[in-house]
Amino acid sequence: MSDTATQFDSNTMDDQTYQNIIAFLKESNVNYLSLLGGEPTLHPKFQNFLDLAHENNIKVSVKTNALFIKSAKELFGKTKGKKLHFLINLNHPNSMGENKWKKTCENLKELSKLDHHVDFQINIDKRDFDYSYLWDVMKDFKNSILYWTFTVPIHNPKSRNTFVDPFKSKKEMMPKVLKMLADATDAGHQTFGTHGITPCLFPNDYLETNKDQHQIGSNCVPVFDFYPDHSIHYCFPLEGHNSVSDFRKFDNLQQIQSEFLWKASNARPLLFPWKECIGCDFAASGECHGGCMSNKPWLKETFNKLNDEINPYEFTPSLTKEFEEIVNKFPNLGWSKKLKKEFFQIHPRLWKEYLKSIDGKKTLNEIKEELDQKFNKNTSEWINIINYNLLGRLDLVFLPIEHDKMVHHES
Repeated sequence: MSDTATQFDSNTMDDQTYQNIIAFLKESNVNYLSLLGGEPTLHPKFQNFLDLAHENNIKVSVKTNALFIKSAKELFGKTKGKKLHFLINLNHPNSMGENKWKKTCENLKELSKLDHHVDFQINIDKRDFDYSYLWDVMKDFKNSILYWTFTVPIHNPKSRNTFVDPFKSKKEMMPKVLKMLADATDAGHQTFGTHGITPCLFPNDYLETNKDQHQIGSNCVPVFDFYPDHSIHYCFPLEGHNSVSDFRKFDNLQQIQSEFLWKASNARPLLFPWKECIGCDFAASGECHGGCMSNKPWLKETFNKLNDEINPYEFTPSLTKEFEEIVNKFPNLGWSKKLKKEFFQIHPRLWKEYLKSIDGKKTLNEIKEELDQKFNKNTSEWINIINYNLLGRLDLVFLPIEHDKMVHHES
């Protein structure tokens, strides 16, 4: 915690790694990054990191608890006219103690004078959680959004903690959540439920009726966690399941996204938790992925099965957008010379026929057999490449498959 720290340890990102990340983002035409940790403002080169991002026209979001050692003006007042975004993880005063809470409030009061964009997040971990302290702090940030999420056990292969059922816990906490959302409206703040909040936790039509005020993120896409050793991960909880040892092996971030989503999408049909997920419109449209992957205690088992037992050709695909929106997109990643030579000429016709065949009822294997017969070709490799691209762009999902871990939503 010392503000005079100059030494880096193995868990601290050094200048060169950060510069490599900035260069990779620019090559990928990505103009946004988040600094998080731990507490990012404690990093000895924090100000340098802000400056380098801004010099490269990259917007920065700082994920922080606002318990700054240095003043907010000293930390953020010299950003060369560039606005920052903050996501303040605002812990309950009782968890911090009187002095730390007082310091946090002083820092936020100072931050409110610096004309940066500030949002807040609350982590919900019990049925009777208290959120009343939020409104007095947030009143100084008129346009701030309240992000909220459930803090329940995530998959950890080293842990045997099965005491808390994440699905049951979320349902038990929802009545208080709905009260919090109503109070947020009264206080003039929009909200966003994040990290796998599923639509079926809400009363019928609630989200549609309140869509201008309260939104949720129910589809799980990579957040790209860059680590100090140049590794990159789908997200922190999926480290080891969906990771790349060195992002510099790829040309751009879009290639890594396709890689990540390909693996995740092949696992996801067996990760939907409820029997009601079968046939759910939110699942078919790709709006809901059945909640956070890392909430599934059977995650490791599923990834292992993908290698040994499960044939993705038994999955049923569904388009997430209308045919007309997808048909003109040319899938360009992964084409080998052999594949181009064999399929390039017939690709336009085959591409249209494939999209038309995806009706949410036929499995990939059934679609493949139809295409094989119609074009007198073995289309397996072609279909794999097409799906790889479609999944990477979120234009296609695999529908939920019933499995022995599913339970009824109301049970």
